[in-house]
Amino acid sequence: MTDKEIQLAKDISTPDGYAEKRLGIKLHPIQREVLKSLFSKTKSKVSMRCGNEVGKTKVVCVSSILYALEILGAKCVSTSATHRQVIKQLIPYLKEHSSKYGSNWEWLDNQIKINGEMRYIGYSTSDDSKWQGWHETVEYPLLIIVDEAAGVADEIFQSIGRCNPTWLLVCGSPIGPEGVWFSIEREESMYKQFSHFHLPKYSCCKPDWWLEKKDIDDFVAMWG
Repeated sequence: MTDKEIQLAKDISTPDGYAEKRLGIKLHPIQREVLKSLFSKTKSKVSMRCGNEVGKTKVVCVSSILYALEILGAKCVSTSATHRQVIKQLIPYLKEHSSKYGSNWEWLDNQIKINGEMRYIGYSTSDDSKWQGWHETVEYPLLIIVDEAAGVADEIFQSIGRCNPTWLLVCGSPIGPEGVWFSIEREESMYKQFSHFHLPKYSCCKPDWWLEKKDIDDFVAMWG
């Protein structure tokens, strides 16, 4: 290997380096810390509370899944409050990077197969019986991602807890003072089990980042 290839291999061995060097993503400092925290331990739980349009799905979820698949050899499962969030947002964002991977990667409607084996699946359900059977194994650690977590039913969170994933990422925008995700953010017994990060929209404004401050100001003026 050349010195350049050795350095690239070193860079993409970390989740933030993978996002930047392998996927070509410019990371916000909070996005970087979420990725580093999620994969910094043998077992971890991370909660990311954020505004809309701050890259939780396109950047954080996508980077986590592809890093876990390629570098850590994991199996990955994601869910969301709605089927639309998985099929119309997360899956297309994942597929944007498909050209970077070999022909042994198959990019399906809600799955990624590697060498013919399902390694990632994304789906939404309100039936907790459909969240049975996902577990880490000696061969495959398990990443579970809960996107738009405020809208995910308590029963689904309980089933995910029984799966005992290697890494758990819970992320979304607050809605109201109820549900498991609110408890994760506010009740001590659950709060202390997670590493917590907050990325508000005002932290993502131009010129350094991508949002227009005026658009946020107008929304706050209208809705509070």
